[in-house]
Amino acid sequence: MKKILILLLVFPLIGIVFPVSGQVVVENTYNFDDGTLQGFVKIYRYDDDPTVVTTDSDFPAAFPPPSGSYAIRSADDDNTFYGLGSAIGGTVFDRTSPSFTSATLEAKIYIVESTSTTEHNSALIAIHQGDASTTEEYYRFGYRNGTVYLQKFDGASFTLLGEDASLPGEHMAIPGWNLFTLQFVGSDTINCSVNGFVPSFSPVTDTEPGIDTAIQIGMLGFSYSSQDPILGDDFHEKIVTTGASVENWCMY
Repeated sequence: MKKILILLLVFPLIGIVFPVSGQVVVENTYNFDDGTLQGFVKIYRYDDDPTVVTTDSDFPAAFPPPSGSYAIRSADDDNTFYGLGSAIGGTVFDRTSPSFTSATLEAKIYIVESTSTTEHNSALIAIHQGDASTTEEYYRFGYRNGTVYLQKFDGASFTLLGEDASLPGEHMAIPGWNLFTLQFVGSDTINCSVNGFVPSFSPVTDTEPGIDTAIQIGMLGFSYSSQDPILGDDFHEKIVTTGASVENWCMY
């Protein structure tokens, strides 16, 4: 298991668009330290909107979060939608565009021990939300039942693209904040890492159609019995078009 160490200048709360040798890079950080949701919303079908909080009675040890005082929280507090909580936002991008090169999505997520697939299943997602009349589609990279996993939901069924049971014990803080990274390169390659460590199944090649247009960053929590929340902080996106190099893909 090798660790990727990359130095990056981070611009909190600032959206940046700049050309580099014919490239266009859109880069944004969302750390919620102004006390607002910064445009993040729930998945259409879900019941509860996300909130921005400075404490949480379920996970008081999560505070203070990695940066500042605020974190984003989502939960199905009344268990009206299977214990699912969501928050999505940021720049919309299209993997099918001829100019698309890569999109790197990151978030720090508070992870607690999970002993099943339906409790404390917490993930970074890349989501095509569609509209209120359609079912969302997403890639889901997270932690559940003692494993790190990558899963695809096409609006009707789930496909497991990879899982790694050794990485959590070696390289994750449980309980604690962990940095999840998804990078999409071209139309079919997906790189994954947690805290800079690459799971055994990465990179993944996915040539099946779907989850290609109108994609955004988000988080998804699933605690069917407990209705515990998912907590996130420091969402970061870097979207590159017109043929940029993507060798250094892990941003922190």
